[in-house]
Amino acid sequence: MQNAPRRHMFAFIGVLAIFSAVFFSVNKAQKTASVQRELVTAEMGMEHSKQLDLKIEVSKLKSIGLIIISQEGEEEVFISLPDSWKRKEVKFASLSETQGEPSSFGFTRWRFPQGAEITFSMPVFPDALLMHNPSSIPVKTSVTMVDLDTEKVERDIVLVKDSPARFW
Repeated sequence: MQNAPRRHMFAFIGVLAIFSAVFFSVNKAQKTASVQRELVTAEMGMEHSKQLDLKIEVSKLKSIGLIIISQEGEEEVFISLPDSWKRKEVKFASLSETQGEPSSFGFTRWRFPQGAEITFSMPVFPDALLMHNPSSIPVKTSVTMVDLDTEKVERDIVLVKDSPARFW
């Protein structure tokens, strides 16, 4: 009978050792995963033939985001966005006027009628956003970025011409 408490003590120490090993290995794996996370760069492409003013409003919370794109040009334009971005809301145009067409290389080509504003969800907030404008006509882009985690707001105006422009 005297060995029973001793066996319980050894069993308790064994369970504690196993629990500690599992806890430390999971903690180490989480730290390693966060350090090795690859940077995500999102790209968007423009198709237009006339002068274009574009307004981009971005909000970020944790690792997800919303982006509102408004085009204030004199024509219908096409904007190619990552396939993972999903259309959520359309203003100043009908849903049928703002259809997306899947294209190659992981993009969807969205139709933006004159004056349209479309909101998209971003399941993974990109570390950088690049805009390509292959047209010889520049695009004046007003960018507002709101980080809801830090309550920081940044505003910038970027003229996109020739080479890709990085917004953040």
